[in-house]
Amino acid sequence: MAVNDIHRVAIEGLFEGQRCYMTRHFRIAQVGSVGVPDAILAAEIQQRYVLLAGPAVDLTQLTTAAITFTKIISLKVAPAPTGGVFELPIAHPGTVAGDHLPSTNSVCISLYSTLGGKSGRGRIYLPCVPRSSVTASTINGIAMIDYQAWANILDDIITDSTAPIPWKFEPVIFSRKRFLLGMSPWWGAITTALVRPVVATQRRRRLGAGV
Repeated sequence: MAVNDIHRVAIEGLFEGQRCYMTRHFRIAQVGSVGVPDAILAAEIQQRYVLLAGPAVDLTQLTTAAITFTKIISLKVAPAPTGGVFELPIAHPGTVAGDHLPSTNSVCISLYSTLGGKSGRGRIYLPCVPRSSVTASTINGIAMIDYQAWANILDDIITDSTAPIPWKFEPVIFSRKRFLLGMSPWWGAITTALVRPVVATQRRRRLGAGV
């Protein structure tokens, strides 16, 4: 483990009997004095993204009970994959009452980073969109505020303060193409996350891609 190692974290969900994933990449910005990075990342992602104890919006508050978030998977992917995979089992269902849109529909969040061009952009797709959140294929006002509030945390540096020297993980866009070609830099720090107002339609359902 070292500064600038890239780790991939996936939040797994079970939606209408199928597995779906939201994938993020993080750069180790500071190595902590205690713990293993994948285990720490998985625990932090659960607390910060999936099920928050505070007043902020989490994934369960943006989806209906038709989806249950079941697992967080973390592994190192660059510059030298270790081959080990850490899995944190969870069981957090959505909490929004009512029906949801078809499984091919999702909310799309566009990500922008310090890396220029297409390699520095990405998207995250959130499934199980409540019908109450949409008016004529557009995310309505109250729901838009909630989705954007969740998106606003996607560029936050994660700091684990339980150790004397804390771990720090920076959310990044990881360009696999640039990495394989030996082009530097092959990652960019996420600077902006914007929710697209119109509901996206996908041929393949997924919780995240392109990040």
